[in-house]
Amino acid sequence: MLDKKSPQYKRSMKCRRRKIADEKVKLKDYRYELKYRKRLVYNCSQLIIPAIYIIRRPKYNRVIAKWRFMGKTQKPIHLGTMVDVGKMSDTDLKERAIRMIRNRFSQPLDTLTLKWIKDENNRLNDWCERMGYKIRRG
Repeated sequence: MLDKKSPQYKRSMKCRRRKIADEKVKLKDYRYELKYRKRLVYNCSQLIIPAIYIIRRPKYNRVIAKWRFMGKTQKPIHLGTMVDVGKMSDTDLKERAIRMIRNRFSQPLDTLTLKWIKDENNRLNDWCERMGYKIRRG
């Protein structure tokens, strides 16, 4: 502890203030980098997990499944007509779409299940809560 009457006091305080200012700048950079890396991890993880959406089109008498994988919207899958499958629940239709995807594609989509998709989405949401990452939707 320096005495205020000491000749080194002003120089010492100036040096400490400069160090604190430098550390504040570093902390700001680290915060920005952490925020950027969280967004990068979230977006990459989200791209890897397939997303399946069921669309009923009564005007055209069709039920289709749109799906996204690796950041690209894939070709829609025709699940049937409104008369045949229109009354089925979304979960059953998603299972049906996943079965078609498994038949058409090779690894890693040949082992795809709806339970795995839900588990991975839940795991990603838990990670977001732990890391304090706010998901921007919309």
